Amino acid sequence: MNKTKTILTECFFITGIFFILICPNFLTEGMFMDGLMYSAISKNLANGIGTFWNPYLSETLFPEFHEHPPLAFGIQSIFYNLFGESFYVEKIYSVLTFLIVGVFMVLIWKELKKSIATAWIPLFLWIISCLVFWGATNNILENTMAVFIILSVFTYMKSLKSHHYLFCFLSGCMLFLAFLTKGFTGLYPLSFPFFYWLFIRKNKFKNCMLDTFIMFLGLTIPALILFSSHETAYVSIVKYINKQVIGSLKNIQTVDTRFHIIRRFFEENITSLLFALIIVIIGISKKRIKGLFTNNDKKWIYTFLALNFSGVIPIMISLKQSAFYALTTIPYLAIALGLLIEPIIRQVFVMTEKKKQILFYLSVFAFCLAIGVNVFFCGKIGRDKDKLEDLHVILPEIPENSIISIDKSMHWEDYSLIGYFARYKNISLDNKLKHEYILSANKQLSDSSYVLVNDKTKNMFLYKR
Repeated sequence: MNKTKTILTECFFITGIFFILICPNFLTEGMFMDGLMYSAISKNLANGIGTFWNPYLSETLFPEFHEHPPLAFGIQSIFYNLFGESFYVEKIYSVLTFLIVGVFMVLIWKELKKSIATAWIPLFLWIISCLVFWGATNNILENTMAVFIILSVFTYMKSLKSHHYLFCFLSGCMLFLAFLTKGFTGLYPLSFPFFYWLFIRKNKFKNCMLDTFIMFLGLTIPALILFSSHETAYVSIVKYINKQVIGSLKNIQTVDTRFHIIRRFFEENITSLLFALIIVIIGISKKRIKGLFTNNDKKWIYTFLALNFSGVIPIMISLKQSAFYALTTIPYLAIALGLLIEPIIRQVFVMTEKKKQILFYLSVFAFCLAIGVNVFFCGKIGRDKDKLEDLHVILPEIPENSIISIDKSMHWEDYSLIGYFARYKNISLDNKLKHEYILSANKQLSDSSYVLVNDKTKNMFLYKR
């Protein structure tokens, strides 16, 4: 099989498996609460509601949203300007970030002097992580941040070959963009030069420190220029640090133990770890392990594992944790595991021309199947089905950009409900004042001055004065 056909086989195979894994949630309506709010903020920004440094969610909840830095909202707002306000826009944007990360994983694999014919191995280990195919369709900020982080890692690896200090500086600039996406959790690649020195041993410690310093300059110089020349940007970031960073460390607890993130990380990546373990066991059983691994491969395995955990362990500082906080680290776990099992796969699973042809057709079939199942699910309601069915009846009755009341029969802290109203028609919910419209879980409202607008809903009912 020629090189072009080999690459096509990989592309069909990986994209086919990936789109099959995400098919129930990719082109269906409904989204995880955080991603829903981010899409509402981005859509508002595209419509001139709020500004880049003062994003807007709704009149009654986060009229100024400083829970996170705003870069992801700004980028996504461009997509709404270009492609309209369909719910498909945030889904496609979210998946696109993963496709970009996948491309740079292949480029990093090539930097490690590995054949393009085996690039499917780290990609496969990456996409079968539960967290990856969940995150790909839920528009979380880590998706955008992962792009800038892998750009930083890739540019530092490029610096090891040519234009050293320029690429180091650019690597730091990518970390500044990662910071502007979701703050300090995107800065862990600053540890990469240290791990390169510690495990690869191709440079001196002073060179490692110099590389880190130059990366740090790439991070801080753009920050100093921006925040010293743009007061609104400075104020926005200070609000983010005070509210989200310091406030979360002091006041917010979502888990019982700081080790929660470690446990969840292994749970979410159990499929990748088990796959790698099975391949290693097969290699041992066939006595194909000894002498397979070059010393250079071993060093890079340690380096990427260390880089991976440098992005996971610092999350333990806070008791506000979620598994998806570690999403951006999974490509480096996949590359490390890929380096571990790639020699075994090459030696044990020898591909004849006939087997390669069969694999090619199977890959094409997987790709076509992925298209078919996504077309089948396209436009259906996935997450929050009951809620969205009622909303499709209610929303046409309410003017855009309005404020409606929500009575005590409904949970005010139903943030997904707040997010859907904000996302679709920039409608704000108010639990304090009585407005022209009231939303209730009761089919009969005690206040006789309001009448039921539509009786075709099931779980929530809209009344108008």
